[in-house]
Amino acid sequence: MSKIKPCPFCKEIPCGPFTIEWPPHNSYVKCSSNHCELYHKDGGFLLSEWNTRPIEDALQSQIDRLTNERDEARELAKTFAINFISKKHKLPWENKTDEK
Repeated sequence: MSKIKPCPFCKEIPCGPFTIEWPPHNSYVKCSSNHCELYHKDGGFLLSEWNTRPIEDALQSQIDRLTNERDEARELAKTFAINFISKKHKLPWENKTDEK
């Protein structure tokens, strides 16, 4: 079974999953906060419906892509800065072992 996501409105951990004993043996969840609108829905939600959040999934995918691009840009900028400074000031940035 997949991990149960928090409530999309109040971010509380939902109650459940509750499994119905007659076919089709589906699992249901319900928000655990009595102050949330989803708490008052009779019967709860199918676990597959509760965890389906296409907008959140798309946004998380975009965040991951942008985070990777940022990290790559940081590495390039760091490398560029080190190379630029070492060439301009003729500074040895790498530790060299003494040759005998």
